[in-house]
Amino acid sequence: MNLLVPLPLDPEDRPLLPRLHAALVQELYHQSRAALAGLTLLLGFFRVIVDEAIPRSPGLPWAFALLGAVIVARLALLVFLARCPERLAPAATRHLAFLAGAVLTSAGFVFLNGAAFPFLGPSSLALLCICESGVCTTAMISMAASPLAYVLYMVPILGSLITLAVLHPLPVHPRLFVTVLVAFLLAQLGVALEAHRTLRDNFLLQLKLRDLALRDPLTGLRNRRYLEDFLGKESLRLQRSWHPDSLAKGNPARNLGMIMLDLDHFKLVNDTHGHAAGDEVLRQVAAVVRQTIRKPDLAARWGGEEFVILALDVPRSLPLIAAERIRAAIESHPFRLASGDILRLTASLGYAHFPFLTDLPDELGWEQVVQLADGALYRAKHSGRNRAVGLVPGGAPPGAIAAGLREAEEGLEAALAGDLLRLVEPVS
Repeated sequence: MNLLVPLPLDPEDRPLLPRLHAALVQELYHQSRAALAGLTLLLGFFRVIVDEAIPRSPGLPWAFALLGAVIVARLALLVFLARCPERLAPAATRHLAFLAGAVLTSAGFVFLNGAAFPFLGPSSLALLCICESGVCTTAMISMAASPLAYVLYMVPILGSLITLAVLHPLPVHPRLFVTVLVAFLLAQLGVALEAHRTLRDNFLLQLKLRDLALRDPLTGLRNRRYLEDFLGKESLRLQRSWHPDSLAKGNPARNLGMIMLDLDHFKLVNDTHGHAAGDEVLRQVAAVVRQTIRKPDLAARWGGEEFVILALDVPRSLPLIAAERIRAAIESHPFRLASGDILRLTASLGYAHFPFLTDLPDELGWEQVVQLADGALYRAKHSGRNRAVGLVPGGAPPGAIAAGLREAEEGLEAALAGDLLRLVEPVS
């Protein structure tokens, strides 16, 4: 059984499990900040309730101090993590840490109950039970993301009250008192599971809707919007990996190969066989690309018959190999249409590396490198098609290359002539 999602998922939802984990843990931490803040304010009320038992129970002040320290420490940690998200550990680790915090908090309540229960009158006991039942009900809302955390928190608290009621029975209706507490505990467990199911299904729906918004409906690949969001975040990490302070710490410098693919003479497919045939060709191209690239790589439909492939964490010499492998796979693939016709198609590819200038990794953004890959694709188209062409930095100093590419208005040929760029073309 999964610790965070104990209720089984439908088979089609299982690929979403890692992202569901992250969303549930984030919700768990977010909701618990308000709950712990409210519990901190209630400590004074608890102090008033148990006040009459303090003279006769030497351990009660220590129990109260322990409970207060745990609650305040947990609240401080949650506030710190909210303000410093870069310190966040993986979702599984944060969940385990939260479980430990829930256990410590419930242990504080158990200690408090054990120290106070034998020395409180019926009215004070009733108030204590009402308040702790209310705390458990509130916690069910804040811990709906993790039923296990709620069980570890709620069961010891209510279980200690039930046990103490058996060991130190009240003078009036002791069995009724125990029965009510047991019934309340069982009801809380059932409601907690249902609250978790509702929250889990809401997050699953949000993830599915986000996937629909960021996935191309025709090919099943990611779409341009997803790619832009991904590159906006990933490019910053890639650039930081080339900074001198990162390299001095022994961190690996990371690269990304941006490959743009465009089908050759795709308009003829639509004109000759119809747009339904063109759609089928695009679906098969997506399938070929998906089967050809590595698992870490990312393929997306850029628009029309253009696709973008991101070769993640590869040596700077490998995008040409990856592009050639994709080109060869498309060239050898028989595109079977619903009419029974078999088409033979080719593709042209252009690529560039990111960061483009490793000496000045921040000088050119990912948008400019996509334009360079598109320029390489343009060159492949006008050099005979069915080939992969790359653009790499030329022999000019990195600063001159960066300035020239930012300000150039003459286009690709001028950048090549000025030694700002160099073409990497297949050997004939």
